[in-house]
Amino acid sequence: MRRSSMSTYLDHNATSPLRPICHKAIMDEYACIGNASAIHTLGREAKKRLEGYRKAIASVVGTKPEQAIFTSGGTEANAIILLDAQRQGFEILCSNIEHDSVRSYAHPDNCLPVNEDGVIDLEILQTRLKKRCIAHPLLVSVMLANNETGVIQPIKEISAVVKHYGGYVHTDASQALGKHAFMFDELSVDYMTLSAHKLGGPLGIGALIFSPTAKPSSLFKGGLQEMGLRAGTENLPAIAGFAALAPDIMTLSLERNTFSLREKLEDALQAIAPDITIYGKNAERLPNTSCFSVSSLSQESQLMTLDLAHIYASAGAACASKKLHPSHVLLAMSASYESAKSAIRVSFGWSSGDKDVDQFMQTWASLYKRVQHRYSKTINSAPQRITS
Repeated sequence: MRRSSMSTYLDHNATSPLRPICHKAIMDEYACIGNASAIHTLGREAKKRLEGYRKAIASVVGTKPEQAIFTSGGTEANAIILLDAQRQGFEILCSNIEHDSVRSYAHPDNCLPVNEDGVIDLEILQTRLKKRCIAHPLLVSVMLANNETGVIQPIKEISAVVKHYGGYVHTDASQALGKHAFMFDELSVDYMTLSAHKLGGPLGIGALIFSPTAKPSSLFKGGLQEMGLRAGTENLPAIAGFAALAPDIMTLSLERNTFSLREKLEDALQAIAPDITIYGKNAERLPNTSCFSVSSLSQESQLMTLDLAHIYASAGAACASKKLHPSHVLLAMSASYESAKSAIRVSFGWSSGDKDVDQFMQTWASLYKRVQHRYSKTINSAPQRITS
């Protein structure tokens, strides 16, 4: 159903509403005709537009168009790299807070721990690489920013350690795009995943960026589209919508607009609930993301209460939230089972404003106070032990 103008959408890390500029670009492309692989005039015009879109996306991460291919999204881009590495016998290491589209390719023993702030310990990484068997090539995959907590990883430093031991590095930057400044070459990675819909672009479109010295293999057989690396007719309308984001990505408008909202939210939460835990608070985080818990409030009660008030937040990763369960990310950060079970995530986006924080706090604070009052009554009504 359509989002009501009376609702409050605070789940932008799951997907963000389509921006008007992207909608226009999509509809303009639908008005055109021509397969970019065709050799007639309309096909050549489509190919020219495609390469213009590719140049726009490559430019936002400071790389060349020939180092970027379009995919159906972040999961496919991750699979192109990780499945290929798996097929070639690479040892795959990742952090234990990765999205399942990465974590599922690594053996559990190869999932690197993070500290209580959700950041990889570089000394542990170095020790792990020192001890590894060098019979197999190495790929290390670590997300640039976590989708649940917003915590940013020191990818440049991780890359330096991995490269010292002759390995390749992949980073999933799907959540960081447009919210955090980074350039492909500056991070010294070999592969990078991007996605459009986390910042207001269309669903079903992403990109894989790769180093000239680490060209990936095709995931499946078919035509020679995308430099022979991704078969299938290119989805030009979605690609056009993705490319339309380039100016906002370059200016980091999301970073500027959402930081103050997150600060306002967290200040208000801490003023009302001194027992609150804000995950990753002491680490560098995305400006739009706040993940927090209060042990007396379950995920279910919070999300249901918010939903009834037409306020939409989440329990964490959208891909894993069909059934509420403790977040593997928070458990990896040494959160207790009970704390992880009570955590919810608020994530702001291009359409967010102060009124969204106000509406959220009005409903959430009311729930918190009701539960605290009920708890106080229970304590006060408990039988008192008589002492002489």
